[in-house]
Amino acid sequence: MASERLDLTPEVAKKALRFALEGQKGIHDFCDRLQPYLVLRIRGNSASWLVKTRDRTLKIGDAMPEAVAAKLPQRRKRGSAAGERILGLREAREAAKREWAKMGNPTDAAEAPAGWTWGRLAEEYKTHIAGMREDSSGRPIHPSAETQSDVRQIFGRKEVVKHETRLLASLDENWFEEVQEALHEEYGYDAYRKFRAYAQAALNWAAAFKRKESGLIGRKWWLLAERRRRTKDEIEKKVVRDKARAKKKEDFKVEHLGMLLAEHERFCASRTGNERISPGVRWGLWWDALTGHRRGSGTWIAQEDLDHTDPRGEPGWGLATWQPEVMKTQNPFTLPIPQFGLHIADCCMRDWKRAAERAGIWNRTSKWVFASRVMQSEAGDIAVSGSAMAIICATCAACARATIATCCAESRPSPCTSSARPWGTTSSTRPDSRPARHL
Repeated sequence: MASERLDLTPEVAKKALRFALEGQKGIHDFCDRLQPYLVLRIRGNSASWLVKTRDRTLKIGDAMPEAVAAKLPQRRKRGSAAGERILGLREAREAAKREWAKMGNPTDAAEAPAGWTWGRLAEEYKTHIAGMREDSSGRPIHPSAETQSDVRQIFGRKEVVKHETRLLASLDENWFEEVQEALHEEYGYDAYRKFRAYAQAALNWAAAFKRKESGLIGRKWWLLAERRRRTKDEIEKKVVRDKARAKKKEDFKVEHLGMLLAEHERFCASRTGNERISPGVRWGLWWDALTGHRRGSGTWIAQEDLDHTDPRGEPGWGLATWQPEVMKTQNPFTLPIPQFGLHIADCCMRDWKRAAERAGIWNRTSKWVFASRVMQSEAGDIAVSGSAMAIICATCAACARATIATCCAESRPSPCTSSARPWGTTSSTRPDSRPARHL
């Protein structure tokens, strides 16, 4: 005997009737999720509505209309099953409620829908956040690579993975608190904080949009789990880190940024052959330094979103617009760009084209201003990443650290500041008069 539990819908009922017309060997039961005791049974050429409990099975009607039953010769000989009630899906549901109440028996617990396991929830939620979605107000939310990475990492911890076979229906706030505590003790406060945020978000999503499938039909126990605080040692370490960061921000001046850019240019010029620094990375660091944009999204600007004119600004200024999908706030962002910034963008696109031609790729184009020279198999044409520029920045910073420390101690501008120009010339020289040496 075959059995499957699903949502009994008119489409499922029609499918079952087609099976009956064809004739089935043995018995096939279609069990409803909403009313676990309601069963549509196909046996041979018959289709019957049943109420099934642990101790008893009761037939409450025939599911095959007379017009359909007339197509079966054996049914015509029997006079279309005299005395049987022919019920549609809606009538069958109402009749099943009444008959089940008369029986006074609970449904078979073994046949109740089990719902999702924790591992299934984790995979479903990762699939959900990987696509376009919307918030409660209908505002679109673009997928974020950073969020997906955080979710994969925290759900991949061994303290979480070991529970992947447990049913959500068997979990409670005590389990949630135990996982929180294990993550906090092993990896620190941030791991606890991320698990609480993403686990609650996944459970809220499943309860709101996958209630029947997931089995989360009761109370929202995950919201009752107690919160945690940093330990005494963690608080003391955080105070030290905050003071050190505040001191670094206070000591870092504009001239130090100029020194970093000057060292960056010297480093790029020293690389040759296959070790050349790509135009997107070289000019991208200049662009981020000028715009002060958040690392990772500053260079994600399309050529069509860079306007060389600003109707409301001064002559020579332009506008750069970042689209919602690259912004953490999911809002478009427009920034006035001075002539120097437009020059940076133009130089990057010029040098990128020269690099492509030098590589023999004459027909390659990109929609990005700061395009990567590497074509990824899945992502295709992409902009340079913040991580690539972070590596270059760290390398240049290591070279310039001794000089910066000396200048900070002497509290005077660095003489290198005046050379911090992407073309390495004075302001009176045309910026594009000297081709980039590192290409």
